[in-house]
Order: sequence, then structure tokens, then C-alpha cells
Amino acid sequence: MKYECEMIRDLLPLYHDKVCSKTSERVVEEHLKECVPCREIAEKLNNTAYDEKLKIEKENVIGAHARKVKRKTFMVGAYIAGILMIPVGVCLICNIAIGHSLDWFFIVLASLLVLASLTVVPLVAEEKRGLCTIGAFTLSLLFLLLVCSIYSGGRWFLVAASAVLLGLSVVFLPFVVYQIRLPKPLNEQKGLLVMTVDTILLYGVIIISLFYSHAGMLYLLKGLMINTICLLLPWGLFAIIRYTKTNGLIKAGICTIITGVFCAFINDAIRLVLEGRLRLCILDADLSYWVMGMGAGQPNTVDANVWLLTLIFSLTAGIVLIAAGIKKHRTDK
Repeated sequence: MKYECEMIRDLLPLYHDKVCSKTSERVVEEHLKECVPCREIAEKLNNTAYDEKLKIEKENVIGAHARKVKRKTFMVGAYIAGILMIPVGVCLICNIAIGHSLDWFFIVLASLLVLASLTVVPLVAEEKRGLCTIGAFTLSLLFLLLVCSIYSGGRWFLVAASAVLLGLSVVFLPFVVYQIRLPKPLNEQKGLLVMTVDTILLYGVIIISLFYSHAGMLYLLKGLMINTICLLLPWGLFAIIRYTKTNGLIKAGICTIITGVFCAFINDAIRLVLEGRLRLCILDADLSYWVMGMGAGQPNTVDANVWLLTLIFSLTAGIVLIAAGIKKHRTDK
């Protein structure tokens, strides 16, 4: 059966991409055996040299544009760095002119380094700008604290530095660990690594602060005990969310119950460590009587009522979530 060339040429792109039906494919092949012009068009479609040329030209254009943008970005960073050098020079000249030693000049210099870490570094860094910015900001901020501590004659640098490192670690360490490549055992446990580092830094802040305040060994032990009790909540939630093999609703229910119980009794646990006596605040709850007991022997029903309601709501919400999770699990099966 003869087919018109126009119809065959409409089918050639589909035939070339192998998306036409078997019948159409057979018709095209039979026609190409007899029609030279259509066969030449089919051969041109099979020639990928032109496509490769277009691909190379596209990559060259994109690469040239990227290099142009990178060059302009670097120049902007260099201009900003030059502008920041102006106040440095002015402060240096003024400091020397009035006969002072180079004391507060270093504070100005350190402050400008902090600014440069947030403005210049992201512009001039070629790879991993986020990591470079976080690292430069951390180092420059610690340098500023060190300079201020030396200039003021204080001994508070370690306390401030440990607290700053803890705060920055809590906010930025998950992003840093996510972007860097670690050995395989650690690469599969990045969440555990972040939790461990944050925990060590928290213990470090407590130990350094207690030594700075010249507290006795008893206060150090009590501080570490309270810190350990408080860390049971985040570590427990992390273990449940990360390692429990169940659906999200059940995990959410368990975490809600644990959080409610923890909040309801944490003050009692801390009081036990500090005073050596156990007294459950929630036993003073009376939802019909709300008073903040200030005198000796007066119950504090406000706190007790709040913790009782927290416990009730968390238990109720947790049970509902667990039940919904069990139902979902059975439905999925």
C-alpha cells in the first residue's frame, strides 16, 4: 500500500524517537526502502552531530556567563573589602596621633572582620560559600571576644567563647554537617554526631562557668546532674524519632506524652538534686483554686494546676495520635 511522502515525513520524528506504534513503524520502513528523498530526511534526523554541536555551544555560553558572574561577584567583594579598610586606616592614624597605644584599634579591626566575614567572604569564596561564611564568622567573632577581653583586662573570654560556640553549633552545625562528606560510619549518623557535639559543648559551658565563678565541687556536681536530667528529653526524643521503626503518628504521640510528663515533673527532679528532698508539685493542684503561694506553707496551686493541665492535655493528645497511628498502620497493611 502506497503512502504519501507528506504523511511519512510527519511520522519520521516519532519514528526517530521510537515512540510510534508498530504499524506506523512498519509503514515508515517500507516507504523508506522505496523513497530516496524521505530516506535522506531520515538519515539527517539520525545524524546527531548537529545536536552535539548545539550542546557544546550551550555549555560554552553557560560557562562563559558563570565566569562573568563570578568575576563580577569577586570584584564587588574586593570593593567592599577596600571600603572596610578606610575606617581601619582612619582609626589607626587617630590612635597613633593622640599618643595611644594600639589598644581599641584592635577592637575596631576585629569588629570589621566580623562584618567582612558576612559580606566579603560570601562574595569571594568560589566553592562552599555557606561553609566558608560560617567558619569565617565564627573565627572573627571569637577574635573580637578575645580582643575585648584582653583590652578590658577580664578573664571572661573562655566563658563567652564556649557560650558563643554552643549557640552557633545549635543553629548552624546541622547545615555544616549536612554539606560536608564524612567517613561512611559517621556519614550515616550525622544526626547523632550533631547531638553529641552539642551535648559536649553544653557540658563545657557549665564546667567553664562554674570554674570561672569559683564555685565548689558540690555546685559543679549538682550542675552536671541537673544538666544530665534536662538532656534526657532531647536525647529521648531524638532516639524515638531517629531509630524507632514505626509511622510518624505513633512517634508524634510517644514524643507528646514524654514531653508532657517531663515538663510536669522536671522541677521536682531539679528540687530533689538541689535540696535533697522529693515533693511533687502536681499534688497541690486544685483547678477550682488558683493562688501563687508566697508564704511559708502556702501551696502554689498556679504552677501545680498548669503542670496538671499540661500532663492531661499531653497524655490525651499522645493517646489520640498513637491510636491514629495504629489505625493507619493497619490500613496500610
